[in-house]
Amino acid sequence: MSKIYACLWVVVLSTLATSGMILPPDLKRIMANVNSLDTFMTAFNLGNITLQPPPPRKQQNGWESLLNKKSTQNAKLKTVAVGRTRVVSFFDDTSPPIALDDAPCKPYPTVIEVPQPSHHQGFHYPFNVMMHRCAGSCSTKPRVQECVATATENISLLSFLVSWNSPSASKNQLRPSHRIMPIVNHTQCGCQCITKPSDCDPSTQVFSQDKCRCECKARSRPCPAYHRWDRVR
Repeated sequence: MSKIYACLWVVVLSTLATSGMILPPDLKRIMANVNSLDTFMTAFNLGNITLQPPPPRKQQNGWESLLNKKSTQNAKLKTVAVGRTRVVSFFDDTSPPIALDDAPCKPYPTVIEVPQPSHHQGFHYPFNVMMHRCAGSCSTKPRVQECVATATENISLLSFLVSWNSPSASKNQLRPSHRIMPIVNHTQCGCQCITKPSDCDPSTQVFSQDKCRCECKARSRPCPAYHRWDRVR
């Protein structure tokens, strides 16, 4: 597990370097062993932190328990039968095809990047957190409707700003300061038309909510012989 965290820190370090940020050597050594908020606070010898209570917010709808609940499901995908259909596979016996259900439109746990300061001599920790984001399929064609958030809530995220004045700053000069950052969490999702009424030409078109498209306005006279009316064109 330590190798995995080391690899993750290398990725983060390379990203910071690409952005022009130069980390002090002491900070590199400290962050190499950080893999959680607990180890971060221990590495910087942070004691108790007094926070102002956030304003009351609406019911969480169980999202916190979902995020903190350890998965009891087997990570290995199961092989399922597709009704009476006989699936002919060219795979070997060790890698059979998998039949998966369509993922419906709803909030899914998603890794969200925490906003970072604009200057190059500091960063916010944690770098990424788990929130819910709306994703998945709608009941119509994929290019007709899209899954969007219909209800959200603001989460007060405890983060730490680590900053330094020079690349040679020592550990004693790297005292982190805590920050409360607002992070949006999606609580409810719904499907809406990808094409909007504003996409239609009001002089010649009207928007059809049922069909999620722009349609030509009705003609005041019938079409000529051997022609038919096309509402879309």
